Amino acid sequence: MSPNGLSSALTCIRRRRQTRYYKLYTLFADRIRRIRNGNTEYVAPTPPSCSQYCSDNAPPTSNSLTAQWLEWTSIYSSLCEVLIQHLKVRRALRIDHSVKFCKKLKN
Repeated sequence: MSPNGLSSALTCIRRRRQTRYYKLYTLFADRIRRIRNGNTEYVAPTPPSCSQYCSDNAPPTSNSLTAQWLEWTSIYSSLCEVLIQHLKVRRALRIDHSVKFCKKLKN
């Protein structure tokens, strides 16, 4: 996943968590209403606000995810370099993405 993909994923996660908060809040309010129908003196706890819920359940920041992504790609790139040094190519494929097919190259 690229850094651009990470930032769009974070936006999507934040939006889903806000939606989840309102779903949980609705379930909470419904349960309190049912309890109060049976016991009129029941004092309900105060649920957290949407901003507090989202900050408590916040996804990692884009900076930390980008740092993790860069670290992972540096590890992977060094592994690829070692593999390329020790591998021997017996057959090559040419991939043409414009028409989506592969051709075997003759040696």
